[in-house]
Amino acid sequence: MDQVTIFLASSSELKEDREDFRLFISEINNEWYDEGIQFKPVFWEYFLDSFAEGGLQSSYNKAIAESDIFIMLFFTKVGKYTDEEFEIAFKQFENTKKPRLYVYFKDDFVRTGSINDDIVSMLEFKKRLIKLKHYVAIYRSIDDLKWQFNQQLQMIYGNKFLDINSVTDQARIDTLAIERTCKLISPTTSEKEIPLLQLDKVIDKASEFTKNIVFQLGKVNRRSNRNSDRRLMARSIPIFQALINANKSRAPHFYFGQLAYALKDIDKSDWENAADNFNTAIDIRDHDEPEYFYEFNRAICHINICSGEHDKIIKDLSFSKQGIGKKFEDLLNERDNKILKDWLNKNKISPNEL
Repeated sequence: MDQVTIFLASSSELKEDREDFRLFISEINNEWYDEGIQFKPVFWEYFLDSFAEGGLQSSYNKAIAESDIFIMLFFTKVGKYTDEEFEIAFKQFENTKKPRLYVYFKDDFVRTGSINDDIVSMLEFKKRLIKLKHYVAIYRSIDDLKWQFNQQLQMIYGNKFLDINSVTDQARIDTLAIERTCKLISPTTSEKEIPLLQLDKVIDKASEFTKNIVFQLGKVNRRSNRNSDRRLMARSIPIFQALINANKSRAPHFYFGQLAYALKDIDKSDWENAADNFNTAIDIRDHDEPEYFYEFNRAICHINICSGEHDKIIKDLSFSKQGIGKKFEDLLNERDNKILKDWLNKNKISPNEL
């Protein structure tokens, strides 16, 4: 059994996070046991009742130098001892490339009445890390911290924990599919973390019930962010694409429709791919329940592609007006749809003639 020592340093204000993290290490040990790896957490509390030659701190510092991974958490202050511990770990890493260093800054609300001179230590430490060119990760909750660090363990020791293989039970796969989808569309998730989610893999093996949940999450994200945060909205694209890939020839029309909407609404609209997906959605939908907005938005795509599809654009607008009804002209006046009104004016076509 390979033992990996993880040393965690932080100020007393993060005591709860430190304890939650200790429990997290115990939990992942169960997952890694069959892989022959055991993680051993080391915390300053473990040294409180011990006696060491040269003092307690010297024993503590020796443990830092001998650890495999050094993690530092800081929030509104960096204590004298925590600062010293980082210095020891950093010098040891420079000399031996061990321990691996991870520094996490907690980004959270602070009551202004609790701010005192201690905050200067946090600001100075941040400046120091910049000079050392050492990367600082930000975490906003203990769950966020655990997720981020778990991804690091996967990269270091192999993609074992949270991986899917032939013996992974369906409930576990479904849980991962939902968790990773939520992680993807969370505004706190950085772009560099997204490839680690392996969304295609978990969605492909997820149950149909779970795929529907994942679809709804992607749809809500697309709708709620299409005007306010299109970068975040674009994260729905890999969700819909993964669902289509997982269902192959059986994918329902709304997978293609939602993908088309997202491709159309991203900052640099992909008009041709959006039009292609609208085509597919229209071809396979149930004609007893038409989605009139498919044609409405396909017309916008064709105008932007400059394909010269005059008759097709007229046909799409006429069909969509039939279903949308009285709100059709209101939609033409919306900012994103103004191109339709301009096209109609250019071609001397009144909306009433459609």
